[in-house]
Amino acid sequence: MKSAWRLKIAVVCLTGLGHVAPQQAWAQAPRANQSIGERQSPAPLAATAVVDVALGDKNELSGQVVDAQGVGFAGADVSIWQGDRQLGSTQADAQGRFEIGSLRGGVYRVLAAGGCSVCRVWTRDAAPPAARRAALIVAGQNIVRGKMGPTRWQQATPWVMAGVLGAAMIVPISLTNDNPSGS
Repeated sequence: MKSAWRLKIAVVCLTGLGHVAPQQAWAQAPRANQSIGERQSPAPLAATAVVDVALGDKNELSGQVVDAQGVGFAGADVSIWQGDRQLGSTQADAQGRFEIGSLRGGVYRVLAAGGCSVCRVWTRDAAPPAARRAALIVAGQNIVRGKMGPTRWQQATPWVMAGVLGAAMIVPISLTNDNPSGS
């Protein structure tokens, strides 16, 4: 009976701690040999729907950066990412067109002027019939998906929050378990 009661208390405490502690406390620390550029990418991972794009004859990814009205965004800095690694960058021409070479098939994020496009890139021979010949990035698409993080007070005092939440859960359980007859 005591071991079951202790197990319940442990589960309740761990559950409370998981809800209160900031997510950064559970995150894996970056490797010591990782450069700063590999640790953070400048855009969220979940940006838009995945678009199939075929590479050109020389394995280059072509595309265009446009504004919300569809006009080419001249001189936009364009970068391509796979996971948290930047693979290359270039600058768009006067019509917003760009090319980034030496790519293989895979899933990439193309970032430019505050916009992001997630592209499933195919070699020309392997591309499905519906694959586009160029990527399209709309500048200034501020799409943010996520959940609300902890408040400043929760970040500053996570152990106090864990204690308060734990006490709020443990007190009713212990009061219930104090009466062995169940009445």
